[in-house]
Amino acid sequence: SGSGKMEFVQSELESEKFVYKMEDFNADTSNFKLKGSDAASLAFSTDNVNAHINFKERWGEFKSNGQGSFVDFPENQYICYIDQFKWFMDQEDIQITAGTDAKSMEMGGSKFISVHPAQDSLQFVSPSAHFSLKDYTIAAEDVKKIDVADAEIYPDGGDVMVLKHARMQPLESAKIMANRTTRYHNFYDATIDITSRKSYKGKATYDYVDVAGQKRAIKFDPLTVDSAFQSYGRGEVKEEENFTLSPNFKYKGTVELYASKPNLRYTGSTRIVHNCEGIGSSWLKFDAEIDPKEIFIPIEKNPRDAAGKAVSTGIALQKDSTRIYPTFLSPKINTGDIDIIAAEGYLFYDNITKEYRISNKEKLKGATVPGNFISLSENCIASGQGKLDLGLNLGQVQLTPAVSYTHLRAHETKANLVCRLL
Repeated sequence: SGSGKMEFVQSELESEKFVYKMEDFNADTSNFKLKGSDAASLAFSTDNVNAHINFKERWGEFKSNGQGSFVDFPENQYICYIDQFKWFMDQEDIQITAGTDAKSMEMGGSKFISVHPAQDSLQFVSPSAHFSLKDYTIAAEDVKKIDVADAEIYPDGGDVMVLKHARMQPLESAKIMANRTTRYHNFYDATIDITSRKSYKGKATYDYVDVAGQKRAIKFDPLTVDSAFQSYGRGEVKEEENFTLSPNFKYKGTVELYASKPNLRYTGSTRIVHNCEGIGSSWLKFDAEIDPKEIFIPIEKNPRDAAGKAVSTGIALQKDSTRIYPTFLSPKINTGDIDIIAAEGYLFYDNITKEYRISNKEKLKGATVPGNFISLSENCIASGQGKLDLGLNLGQVQLTPAVSYTHLRAHETKANLVCRLL
């Protein structure tokens, strides 16, 4: 037996009591330090461990003497609260494993914590990890998740690699859930660079699910964390992708995601799906959050298409004739033609009547309230009701006409007109 400090194989073991045998020795309580393969810097150190060194088989086993025991990885700027580890001298490798006691099983493994000042104690739990003394890498296995900002990040296969200076190797094919409270959004096929406990950045795929249960993939790049520490993603949907918000609405443009909100924000253009002769099909420009289960597209007073050109909603009067014709988010025949009835508010598709409708939201939901209303059925019947604008200036005479109309495929328009003269 003996006490003091022993140096061997680029290591240092200190104890008040060593018990020696022919080919091995033990220490109930010891402090252990180990240098890397270059012998230039301290790679691994821990205090208050039970040590067993076997020189014949060239390994050392160490077990924690208390729950507060941890190892220090100075080059990696990480610490790890340990249960036990095994040092393989010739392989220059340390295997860290979790204990089998109830506390260790509850934790799920050893906790690795970054002590880098810019990483806000970034941490994860691993039941098994290897530390290489050759290149100073921590290779953690079976990591279930890493909490970063408001998200849970799930490494593919549970593998996490920590390099020198607390640099975590970017995760490939990872999954992400955000946020941890609402759990609204899930991403997959993610490439993510975790830079601190409050920050990550990368790209990922997200499935938009429409009212019919159909999935449409959106690529979010970037996917990152905003100034409020919430996950934020931005994606671009191109026209050639044939993306649809539902079977009735096509979409192209920008998509934004905020983890605290259940619905995505769309800044782009939508196009309704119809084959109605004489009624064009323009891309309608809009900016709104959309609920996929109940789609309401905002319609401004003077709606525009994707190129910024005016589109019409209702019945137009050809300026140089008495011809009237229907429009439905489509351009007028001539830019000078007069909108004699138009609707604004929201665009909605009614699955029961199989028609597109435009009006204020209350009216679209069945309330009896004022407001113009127009519709376009799957049989290409355009109809509507509301105040009529004849474009007339009658001086002090106030004319308030109201009309209900139906326009059939055969270019026939039927109308009922009521006027109030003051």
